[in-house]
Amino acid sequence: MPVDSPSWPPAINVQKYQESVIELGKKDENADAKDISGADDDMTKKFRTHIKKVLEKIISEEPVLTKMDADVGDGDLGIGAARASKNCLEILNTLDF
Repeated sequence: MPVDSPSWPPAINVQKYQESVIELGKKDENADAKDISGADDDMTKKFRTHIKKVLEKIISEEPVLTKMDADVGDGDLGIGAARASKNCLEILNTLDF
């Protein structure tokens, strides 16, 4: 059903957008993910530490987020947020800030 919103993709381009989203979720098998966190300065170490704490908190609160979302929606917020947070934790030390 089309939505009358400027941010909603036109129906003719839905396939293109779906393919883009699917591509974002794929892991590059040839990617050489190296842990570069050892070369961090103090500010970057603090940043990584705080981001890690936030991601871990989201993961630990998965049941609460799912329950809250189930009360008003479809109940998948906690599951999706925890999955995304786990993936972010996997790559956190390979990102150059």
